[in-house]
Amino acid sequence: LLLLATLGFAQSGLRGTVKNAKGDALPYAAIMVKGTSQGTISNDEGRYEIALTPGQYTVVFQYLGFQTGQKTVEVSSGFQTLDVV
Repeated sequence: LLLLATLGFAQSGLRGTVKNAKGDALPYAAIMVKGTSQGTISNDEGRYEIALTPGQYTVVFQYLGFQTGQKTVEVSSGFQTLDVV
């Protein structure tokens, strides 16, 4: 019964795609949440997903040869989409 109860809770966080100015996906870009130890790497299609509890976060995006970018985002229930160009 306890296992079934925990499966009912929805996760929250961010998901999206990292692309360059031409719209090409940037595979294996680093995505880090500033002030935490949380982060991930985009897949070979530039897509990423990171689970976060609801709150406000500054997310840092890095890719070799490109300027580092950061965006502040508010996470509520469920996953928010944050695509980066």
